[in-house]
Amino acid sequence: MNRFLRTFLISATVAVGAVVTIPAAASAAPIEDRAAGESRILKPPASSTVAPGQVYSMTVYDAATLEATVGETVQLVALPLRLVPGQSVCGSGIQIGEGPIRPDGTIEITATGTVEDGQTVIYFCHPRVGGGGYIYTMDNPFELRSPGADEGLPVDRAVVTGVGSPGAQVDARTADGSPVGSAVVGQDGTWSVTLSDLAQGPTTITFTQGSKSFDADFTIVSESESTPLVDPVSGGALGASALALGLGVLVLRRRRTRTAV
Repeated sequence: MNRFLRTFLISATVAVGAVVTIPAAASAAPIEDRAAGESRILKPPASSTVAPGQVYSMTVYDAATLEATVGETVQLVALPLRLVPGQSVCGSGIQIGEGPIRPDGTIEITATGTVEDGQTVIYFCHPRVGGGGYIYTMDNPFELRSPGADEGLPVDRAVVTGVGSPGAQVDARTADGSPVGSAVVGQDGTWSVTLSDLAQGPTTITFTQGSKSFDADFTIVSESESTPLVDPVSGGALGASALALGLGVLVLRRRRTRTAV
């Protein structure tokens, strides 16, 4: 079996941010195959805190390997550290990006996907060129994406969306702690919550995901079962006159973010 696809056993004493090691190896070398392709991750350095959009780069140093593989695609794969024992990173991890091997031997990949928050092993996967096994701390942003500031929502269709840590639960509660909605963050890092049982008038909703939370202030105007926010004739947004007629909307005023420690 190619050494890049072998099963990695992680030492129980591996330190936070340390390079993952194979306990049986007397030299405790990093999990990276420098004999086959002479490659290593250049950035970000091990122990870094990363997030979606992070750029990872590696260089192939062996001339013969580079000549045989230039232009081929390398996959960037992540696997939460808690799942690594007994697993192959390349075989069981989640692909979060890919990129070609450049003529100069460099590989640069921007992570378009993500995994859950916490310690994560990142690996460049390819039959002949690969490297990594470094541990990073994944820290996905937890925030609201819609509605935007002062953008209205019908109360009976009060759907709010955001981003967070894949697999985590998001809970929405009013200031008095009453639950008004919940959701589980998808593997793509997005979530959607439909708010319910909201009284008319201003209110503050607290969104919580584990130790992370943020507040969003809304104004609940009134209920409307079917009035659209867009004029079906002109296609334009309904203005203040529509609100005066009692159109039910949920208006986002501002957001405050915090993280528990």
